[in-house]
Amino acid sequence: MKMFMFIRQYPLQSKFNKSYEAGEDLERRGLYEKAKARVEEHNRKFEKGEVTFKMAINHLADLNPEEYGLRNKK
Repeated sequence: MKMFMFIRQYPLQSKFNKSYEAGEDLERRGLYEKAKARVEEHNRKFEKGEVTFKMAINHLADLNPEEYGLRNKK
């Protein structure tokens, strides 16, 4: 008997045309969810006037810190 696992895409995958293997998908989804929570918390502070700018999710939201650092090396 074959088992298939269907994982619903999260918005980052659809918007930026990303795809991952099942195991990696779970890790990337976790990174995305953490980034999303960070953005939402920051934007709540913006709405209260506690910070001066809004944040948004971008194509880097599912990178781990090492990958992000490598992409942004000078």
